[in-house]
Amino acid sequence: MDISGIFEESNSASSWLYNRTELDVNLLTTRRDPLKESDDYQLFTEGATQQSHGSKTATMQLTPWIIDRSRIGLHKMFKRTISGIRRIDSHPTAPFYVTGSSDGSIRVWEWSVGQPVYTARVAGQHAKVAKISFSCNGNKFAAVDGDGLMCLWQASHSTEHKKPFFSQRCHNKSASDVRFVGHSSSVLVTAGASSGEFNLALWDTLLPQSRALVHTWVAHPEGATVAMYMPNQQVSLRCFI
Repeated sequence: MDISGIFEESNSASSWLYNRTELDVNLLTTRRDPLKESDDYQLFTEGATQQSHGSKTATMQLTPWIIDRSRIGLHKMFKRTISGIRRIDSHPTAPFYVTGSSDGSIRVWEWSVGQPVYTARVAGQHAKVAKISFSCNGNKFAAVDGDGLMCLWQASHSTEHKKPFFSQRCHNKSASDVRFVGHSSSVLVTAGASSGEFNLALWDTLLPQSRALVHTWVAHPEGATVAMYMPNQQVSLRCFI
């Protein structure tokens, strides 16, 4: 089947609207959709102009920009097989991501690179990683494991082995979730299981480690598995089992 015609530029007016002015001009002669609350959308038509009775409309054009973007979208950046990965989180702005494994190791990777940038925690010395999370600005990341240990690292491009700048037993049975609260990179909430004490905790890592635990809740007697910060609600912290 010959599809070369859809890649050829046509001398007729384009069916794509490239700016807001063209959209406004077309909307003047277009029936408004009563089910839509606004007209703030791009307008696509099957053909630029209607031909004589019985003829077909012109084929929608694919511009070079659309074709180029599609090729990029279909391009495979990298494929690797890494055994034991349990958790993963990507940096909010930089081309990096961090992984946590069932052997307790934590590694920082760069997209399209086969080897880790550095190893934040080596294998075989800690319990399996339960959750790993970057802060909103990306300068720190935190992890909790099956032993209830919470650790924080400074995120950087250095390739040398990094030790956590903050390490604290957040739950005496096990930890299951950790999240940075809002846009802060120092205040976190953890969820887990503790023996008769608490299973949801709020931490401030800027305080001395002995006073870093700001507040605790006994949300679920059998332990909490997920914590979520909801700034637009009356309740700022919620946990789920």
